[in-house]
Amino acid sequence: MEKSIKSTKRMNWSRWTGRIISSVIILIWGFFFFSQLFTNYYDETGSFAPSEGAIYAAVPIIILLVGTIIAWLNEKLGGIILIAGYFPAAIMGYLQAVSNLPPEAPAAAGFIPVILYLPFLISGILFILFWSKNRIKKAKKGL
Repeated sequence: MEKSIKSTKRMNWSRWTGRIISSVIILIWGFFFFSQLFTNYYDETGSFAPSEGAIYAAVPIIILLVGTIIAWLNEKLGGIILIAGYFPAAIMGYLQAVSNLPPEAPAAAGFIPVILYLPFLISGILFILFWSKNRIKKAKKGL
């Protein structure tokens, strides 16, 4: 019985840690995404005109934000989206950062977007971890 309680606490820890990280992600990344979207992409006539590069950079972020919301409802699907979405977002961020670096900047500065996307990967792993432990627990109970 004692082992079951500890296992349940660990499962809840992974679920709630993933949810807390994902909540912070949605608040911070969502704020920055929408503030950039609605302030920097207007042309001189005042009409909304984001650049092609901005659209390409926005797609992975939108996928990650949607995956974060889905993970609250379905840990498996959301976790898969977050883990799978991390890699294209990190690669796109790295390539965009490297192409915009001044010559005197250190080469490691290109890895800043890769690090900034890590919370998505971590929360995706935690959601998958909770889902798999919950699935094992249900299988043992015979559900």
